[in-house]
Amino acid sequence: MAKGKKKGGEAAAAGDKIPRLSAHPRARSQIGLAKSWAGLIGFVAVTLLSRGADLPWFDALLRGLGAGIIAYVVAWAAAVAVWRHLARAELEVMRLRTVERLRAEREAANGDDAA
Repeated sequence: MAKGKKKGGEAAAAGDKIPRLSAHPRARSQIGLAKSWAGLIGFVAVTLLSRGADLPWFDALLRGLGAGIIAYVVAWAAAVAVWRHLARAELEVMRLRTVERLRAEREAANGDDAA
């Protein structure tokens, strides 16, 4: 193991300044919720539909498992895409607020110098 690196690349993730969705508490929890619900709903729906078509339990459960996995992956991709846009919007709002605050501080400092 290389010097200064922790297991799983945690040292690299902690050292850089790039914002990540995995570090965003709301994004992480909502992406997890979307994945879990989509997988569960996909599994149950396809299993019930397969049983309604008179498939044997083994085949119905196998199809349900496959559908649950696909729904899980699709929900993950969709949730990450949505949260990328939300996180970028949050960063832009923070940037605009910071610029406005700095401008106000600069104007206040210039106003104090003139008086």
